[in-house]
Amino acid sequence: MSMTVALCLMLASVQSPRSSQARPNFAGEWLLVAPVDSAPTVARKMTVAQEPTSIKVSRASNAGSESTSYRLDPSTRTTGTSGSQPPGPDGRWAGGSLTLNEGKCGPKDTLDTCVDRSERWWIDQKGLLNIELKTYGPGKRIETKTFIYRRPGM
Repeated sequence: MSMTVALCLMLASVQSPRSSQARPNFAGEWLLVAPVDSAPTVARKMTVAQEPTSIKVSRASNAGSESTSYRLDPSTRTTGTSGSQPPGPDGRWAGGSLTLNEGKCGPKDTLDTCVDRSERWWIDQKGLLNIELKTYGPGKRIETKTFIYRRPGM
């Protein structure tokens, strides 16, 4: 009987794989897998530096390269001193996925004049990084695309 109780306690103390994957580590290099016929502005290679309160993404495409830093604590969102600037890039966790927002719409913009983008990141069962990109463009146009990345050597 005591062996059964000990076994139950041991099993209860083991974390499930799902809970240990609640916030995956995206740090490192990622190479584009799909779609292979992406526009020249799509990142072919990404380098990610991840900290508990921020994530920096460096993207290299056929059209050039860029880096963006995102705050992962929504309480630290900032605006310009006059309040006329859009909020800085930020990110929010939802279970095992991270949504990165890069708003370019200021308080004086309308849906006809601004561009806003949101990326939802998650790692699938094969260890591939999936990024669902939503772009809200001028004229209320919404475009959604999914890109898949792998780590070098996979």
